[in-house]
Amino acid sequence: MFHSRANALIRLAVFPVLLLYWQDFYGTRLPLLGPALVAVLFCISSQMPSAKMILKLGVILFVCTWAQGQISLYLFDDPLIYYLLLFVTFYWCMQRARENPTDIISSFMLLSLVLVTVFSRQKGLDITQLPKGLFLELIYAGFTVFIAFLLFPGGEIIATTQTIPEGGAQTEIWHLLLKAACSFICLWVFIDLNLSQAALMAITFTNVIKDPNPMKGVNYGISRFIMNSVGLLFALPPLLAAAFEVNIIVQLGVAIVCAMLMGIYAMKKEASINSFQVLYCAYVILLFKGITESGGNALHNDFIRIGSILFSVMLGLIILLLLQSPTKTEQVP
Repeated sequence: MFHSRANALIRLAVFPVLLLYWQDFYGTRLPLLGPALVAVLFCISSQMPSAKMILKLGVILFVCTWAQGQISLYLFDDPLIYYLLLFVTFYWCMQRARENPTDIISSFMLLSLVLVTVFSRQKGLDITQLPKGLFLELIYAGFTVFIAFLLFPGGEIIATTQTIPEGGAQTEIWHLLLKAACSFICLWVFIDLNLSQAALMAITFTNVIKDPNPMKGVNYGISRFIMNSVGLLFALPPLLAAAFEVNIIVQLGVAIVCAMLMGIYAMKKEASINSFQVLYCAYVILLFKGITESGGNALHNDFIRIGSILFSVMLGLIILLLLQSPTKTEQVP
């Protein structure tokens, strides 16, 4: 309907925020996950997904989450076998991301894997309703994506797809194994330490480390960490607006403007698809917590979450740099 070169950025910045406020007002089972799924879909898809594709993804997500939940319950008293299966699943997701950086299934599998593990192993919550909740949230996300593409079609691609080195997926199995091992160890440590932000930190870490072909060198690590740090600062104005309980329309306007500015900043820094995914997933999570919490500790908790995200990003970047093959020191994706 409205054709513009900026439509891709408008979709990514505006519609996750709109869905977040809509779900917060009307209430859903998992009001945080829908906007995060919208952000993921916009980051890895430049064309409108078909209804058949969304339904297929929903069924896959439901079945995988249900299977993970059943395995977690069945092996609750046998953690060794459960964590071995966890490692195998991490490896499978890293391999899919290596072969296709925009693979949707690996992104959703990592999300459901972390949620099931944290909810069942750390928080001791009933996860029998989680598959249905994730399925419904994906349907909400798919409908939002459809409306967004209908109103704002086309637009320039916000991030170019990384080029995978020829033969990389076959010759660097050790790379994938170490990524899977690091993801597994970090998730296990976050749960063992009983960190309040374990799920947020694990999701952020896995989104960073599954980068299929990171640029080499210390400058890359520092520049990407600075980019993520500055990008998350755009969440502060809407968080402050929520903390001071200003008018909800003003909060929504500030949140949308800051999301647009964050996207413009990330595009100028030539951020990768993974970086956009980290930034916008973190943005909607911070925003959701900001608008649902009140009181004197709200801002304090916001800064704890921002610190947790940045720590996870820094840890993931350090591991990526350590895993980078020394034979490819001059390679740029």
